[in-house]
Amino acid sequence: MRIAAFLLFITLLVPGSVKAREKSSPVTILLLGDSTCIGSVCRMVAPDADHLEAIIEKLLAAEKDLPPTKVINQGRDGEFIHGLLTSGRYDKEIAPLENVDYVLIRFGINDRNKRDDFAEKFPGDYRELLERLRKDHPKARLIPLTIIPYMGAERDKEVNDIIREIAKERELTLLDMHERYAAELKQGENMLNYRRVAITNIPERFHALLGSARNGDSVVVLDNRLDAHLSAVPGWFGDRHPNLAGYHVIGDETARFLTLLLR
Repeated sequence: MRIAAFLLFITLLVPGSVKAREKSSPVTILLLGDSTCIGSVCRMVAPDADHLEAIIEKLLAAEKDLPPTKVINQGRDGEFIHGLLTSGRYDKEIAPLENVDYVLIRFGINDRNKRDDFAEKFPGDYRELLERLRKDHPKARLIPLTIIPYMGAERDKEVNDIIREIAKERELTLLDMHERYAAELKQGENMLNYRRVAITNIPERFHALLGSARNGDSVVVLDNRLDAHLSAVPGWFGDRHPNLAGYHVIGDETARFLTLLLR
């Protein structure tokens, strides 16, 4: 009699559990950062391509043992932590988000260029952001990221050393994006950045080749198709923002990191 009752209990319990699991909300992953996070130029030039949040979602979905995920990209061009916190955008767009499970934080490039007394104020800005995120999203796991190679080895290290120190101080797991991105650049130092220069810098004899690369007063190319002609143009390789290939590197490393956490 007891065995029969137990079997009936299991029969009733299991379908309900599966149903509840199927209806559960996806794991929500919030990306915070600057233009190297949002990739606005790539979105403008190739709107139908997979961009960072889609890359991460698709790679995580391919791991069949993981729960469904939703990635929210709140990166913004030119953003730095002090600006985010004092402009009102944090209070309007970040604090109100609901059910955030992970927050990936990648700041430092604009902070280094825009914040006076960077070495002193950036650590304080970073700690303030962590404190506000902890208050507004108490259940979320906060994950600092190092910046990608961008400003030169010395400046990049200055930023990343501070980020590593804060992660250690707050006992937060660090995602070292710089290491993976730098390793990929060994295959070609310009393979992961787009080309963007003023059209006035392009010799007239090459204008007929530009085609869809014309974008207002600029030429924007997400790959190396025009390098054979324009590599000698001043600044042709100067913009270090990621191209689509660069975002696939960032997305792949992020998905690898999150897969371990989600498991």
